[in-house]
Amino acid sequence: MNDHKDMNKIGNMTDRYDKIGKNMPYVGIRRRRLGRKLAELRRRANLNQTEVAAAFGWSQSSLARYERGERPPQRSLMPALFDMYEVPAQERDEVMTLYRLAESPNWWHPYRDLLRPEYAALIDLESYATTIRTYEVIIPGLFQTPEYTRQVLAHGPQEIDSEEVERRLELRTARQEILSQTERPRIIALMDEGALRRVVGDNTVMRDQIKHLLRLSEQARTTIQIVPYQAGSTPGAAGSFTLIDCEDTRVVYVETVAGELFLENTAEVDTCSQGFEQLLGFALSTNESSSLMRDYIKEYE
Repeated sequence: MNDHKDMNKIGNMTDRYDKIGKNMPYVGIRRRRLGRKLAELRRRANLNQTEVAAAFGWSQSSLARYERGERPPQRSLMPALFDMYEVPAQERDEVMTLYRLAESPNWWHPYRDLLRPEYAALIDLESYATTIRTYEVIIPGLFQTPEYTRQVLAHGPQEIDSEEVERRLELRTARQEILSQTERPRIIALMDEGALRRVVGDNTVMRDQIKHLLRLSEQARTTIQIVPYQAGSTPGAAGSFTLIDCEDTRVVYVETVAGELFLENTAEVDTCSQGFEQLLGFALSTNESSSLMRDYIKEYE
């Protein structure tokens, strides 16, 4: 270990997060994956954090931050970690792939000037989610057609020019690419019937949008159900929310006029989970929902 001159410097390294990464830990999902892998390798080598930290001249808290994924270790020290953990050559390559992903900018980096930290976090969570459950009073962003999105952006709470509308539309379209990925999340979307009734743009926009919903509802791993008007008062009266399961994490994303926020307190997440389950009881079946959507398509002809 003493052959590595940089070891004693690592504890004093300055975190090099960009603004978004500093403010929102969920943006660092790829770093967290790397951190969990490093922790797994250490435990497999029957070493505790104190022993490893002492060997590298780190504080125990620094190693804990690496394993939590708050930041990666210095790249030049990875071979020494592998040696200490006796990691096989093939597995070293796999870990370094995780390392490169943790270091590389996210695909949305060119749009970072448009993103609040919470929205950037949502995009990253969606990319790695196993299940997404959402209740919306408008068409969910992942399901919106370009023209529907354009209308939503142009008439949103923020006054933005046409150029920014188009850039935000590009971002939304790129975000929707997870729907065509082989390893894509399971999506269960509940929508208030008002999402079908409320005319965004004009009849043509709505007709095309609902046709798109029907196509999506036929995809594997996508479920769309409508909460009808006749359901009366439901837990959805409190507003839209999204539950995201991502590996060992479940969080709730809520979008408001003032901005987005995440709920991660266990009690808050459990309350939203229960609310979603209750909403399922008010929703039409998938077949009934498809039938209702077809009725609206005819109405917009």
